[in-house]
Amino acid sequence: MKKYYELLGEFIDNSEFSLTKLGEKLKEKGFSTDKSYLSRLRNGKTPPAGEDLNKAIAELTGNISDELIFLAYIEKSPDTLKQYIEDAFSLEKALDLEIAFSIHENDSFLLGNNRIVDFLNEKGIENYTVEEKISTLNILEKWEFLKLLETKTTLLNIRSIPNPLENFIDVRNYSNSMGNKIPLYKIVYGNGFYLEGDYEGTILAENINEPENVIAILVPDDQSLNDLEIRVNDIAIIEITNEFDEENIFLVSYQNGPAHLRKIQLHGEYLFLRPLNSSMKVEVIDKDKANIIGKLLEVRSSRKF
Repeated sequence: MKKYYELLGEFIDNSEFSLTKLGEKLKEKGFSTDKSYLSRLRNGKTPPAGEDLNKAIAELTGNISDELIFLAYIEKSPDTLKQYIEDAFSLEKALDLEIAFSIHENDSFLLGNNRIVDFLNEKGIENYTVEEKISTLNILEKWEFLKLLETKTTLLNIRSIPNPLENFIDVRNYSNSMGNKIPLYKIVYGNGFYLEGDYEGTILAENINEPENVIAILVPDDQSLNDLEIRVNDIAIIEITNEFDEENIFLVSYQNGPAHLRKIQLHGEYLFLRPLNSSMKVEVIDKDKANIIGKLLEVRSSRKF
């Protein structure tokens, strides 16, 4: 939580006044305040000023006085009350962090009619730039909002595959002599590894410009592509790359787990993995533990093979 003298310093530094000039303006308003006293206030060398003086300083520097008065009150409060207030701010900071994990302005669950949208509308947050406006909620409202979000979002905690290189084969090791064919896998792991039993053979490249940099996987039975009407065991054509954007669909794994097709969005140190199924939860992972294997180029119906 910000200190009184820190906010006071911001007010003064962002104003047109020097300490001398501000002192003169305050004297015109009837306060016996000089540069020396203002300097001690600004550096935290004296207890915070009273409410009337804080209002005058805020007004002269073009700011709202509420926060300055509140911080002054906290610093002059008894230690027991001060600790309660500090604990409340720590709790609210933790709630803000959890909410940041759980929401993104483009997430599909902000569309349509559901309890989360109803909650936001009730609080006047109607254009869904939620992260910018969440500060308008009080601590109890943030707690209620987080409980709603937890029904749509999960923080992944999947165990990694032990010794991922042992008994695994890199998908990049297949021979370039395949010509117009590309390898097909049942499933791949980590940064692009597969078990021998997961190799399904080859399929025709068909309009693939650089087949040596492309693999294919069977769409898993996880319902993550339902909104696109893509079926289990359809064939997903993947261009190998570890780069991603927010527009395309990518094959990505968490730690060394099985890879899935997701849209990927970056939020600070975390990645939001969004299934193409509005009924499924958004997954949140540490970006350093993500493995981007490749970009989805196309999906071929399994009925052709």
